[in-house]
Amino acid sequence: MKQIIQLSILCFSIFCSYNIYSQTVILKISLDSTQTNDITFNPSGDNLAAACQDKYIRIFNVSNGSLKQTIEGHKTSVLCVAYSPDEKYLASGDWDNVVKIWDLSTYKLIRNLTDNNNRINSIKFSPDGNYLASASEDGTIVIWNAATWKHHKTIQYHKGSVNEIVFSPDSRYLASASWDKTVGLFDVVSGNLIYSFKEHLSGVNTVSFSNDGSYIASGSDDHTVKLWNIKDKKLLKSFDRINNKAVYSVCFNPTNNFIISANENNNIDLWNIIKMKYKSSLSEHKAKVTALAFNKDDIMASVSDDKTIILWDMKELKYEQCYEEKLLAYSYLSEPKDEFETTEQYKSRMEQFEKLKAGLKTECEIEFISAKQKLILGNYSWTDIPIQNISTYDADKQEYLITVNNQRYSLKMPVSDAKTFKNTWNKAKVRGIKITNPETKGDMYINLYVVHPVSKINYPFGNQVSPDENPYLNEFLKKYPK
Repeated sequence: MKQIIQLSILCFSIFCSYNIYSQTVILKISLDSTQTNDITFNPSGDNLAAACQDKYIRIFNVSNGSLKQTIEGHKTSVLCVAYSPDEKYLASGDWDNVVKIWDLSTYKLIRNLTDNNNRINSIKFSPDGNYLASASEDGTIVIWNAATWKHHKTIQYHKGSVNEIVFSPDSRYLASASWDKTVGLFDVVSGNLIYSFKEHLSGVNTVSFSNDGSYIASGSDDHTVKLWNIKDKKLLKSFDRINNKAVYSVCFNPTNNFIISANENNNIDLWNIIKMKYKSSLSEHKAKVTALAFNKDDIMASVSDDKTIILWDMKELKYEQCYEEKLLAYSYLSEPKDEFETTEQYKSRMEQFEKLKAGLKTECEIEFISAKQKLILGNYSWTDIPIQNISTYDADKQEYLITVNNQRYSLKMPVSDAKTFKNTWNKAKVRGIKITNPETKGDMYINLYVVHPVSKINYPFGNQVSPDENPYLNEFLKKYPK
C-alpha cells in the first residue's frame, strides 16, 4: 500500500512497513524538492527535525510522517539542528557562521549567536541543558551557556574542520570528529583537551557516545568505524568490510549492544559490539546515507542523498543476545533433514522450530521489560531536603517563595499557617521523591511537600506527578508508601 500526502511547500510519500534483516521500515518520507543535511529527534521522541538544503527546517510527526511545521529564516542551506533537553528551543546552524535559536512554542527566532567565524557543521545541547556547543569548518568549537546564551569557551585544538561534536551523557565531556584525522575529548567546563584519539588514517566525519558514557564510536573516510574505551583511552576495535566506503554517521542503539553506521555505499551497517563483529546491512536507500538518529523508543531515522528519510523499528536489536542464547538450547531443531527422517517429520520439526522462535522472542521481550522496570524503580527514592531560605510572605497571593536545592519554588499557604511558619521554617521538614537519571547521574525531584512544624499540615510545591500518569511512580508508591 502506498499513500501520497500533498503539502503546500513539499510533497512526500509514506510507504507501509516490511522486514529487512529483521529490522522494520516503519515509513519512508520522500522529499521531492530538497535534500536533508541533518536530523534529530526531540527528547520525547514523537517529532523529527530535519535541516534541509533549501534553507528550511522541517519538523515531522514520527507517528505518521506528516509535516508538522516548516521553519523559515535561514539564508543558506541549513546544516545542523538540535533540540534542547526541555524541548523549549531548537538550535540550527548554516553556511553563514550563525547559530539560530528558535522558540518551539511559537517557532519564532529569538536569538542569533555570532561567535563562529566559519560555517556550522554540527550543533548539540548538553543533556543537562546547561550548554550549547557548535563545531565549525575553521576547526574551532564554541560553547555557550544555554541559560543566558553568553559565550562560555572557544576550543581551538583541531588543525582541520570539525565535522561533528557530541556531549557525554553526564554532560562533563565533549567529543569531536575532525578532518585532521583525530577524535578529541574535552572537558566542558574548562575547555581543556583530555585526550586525542589518533588511529584513523583519513578525516573523521562522525562521533558518538554510548548511552552509558563508557565508549566512543567514530567513522571516517578511511572506511572504518572505530570503538574506543573512555576509561583507558584505548582502541577496542576497528570495524570494516570489503568494498566499504566512507562512513558519514555513527550512533549506538539505546541498549549499547550495537553501533550503526551510515555509509557512502548507500548502506547502513550494524556492528555487534558484544561479539565485536559485523551483523548485517540495511540497503533500502538508493544513494549515500549521511545521517542517523535514534529516539528513546528504538526508532532510528536515516537520511540519504536520495532525498528520503526512513524511520526504522530497531527494537529487536536489544533482544538479540538473549534470543541467540536461548536459541542455542534448541539448535538441534534447525538441523538439516536426516536420511532417516520423513519429509513430513522434517516439515513438522521446522514448524515446531518456528513456533519456538516466536515464543523465545516473547520471553526475551518480557525479561527485558522486567529488568528495565527494576532498573527504573531503583532510581526512585524518598528524600528529605532542608529549606535554605524563604521570602517575605505575600498575603495577596498567600505565597512564600522558598529555596530548596538552590532552586526557587512557590509555596502556597494560608495566612493562618503562614504566621507561625515565618518563625519556624528552619525546622520544617521537606519530603519528596528523588529520581536519579542513570545516564547523566543528575537528580530530579517530584511531589515535594513541606510539613508545617506547628500545624503538621502538608503543603505541596514544585512538580506534582500523579501515579496514574506514571506507571513507575505508581509501582514505587505501592512498594514504598509514605
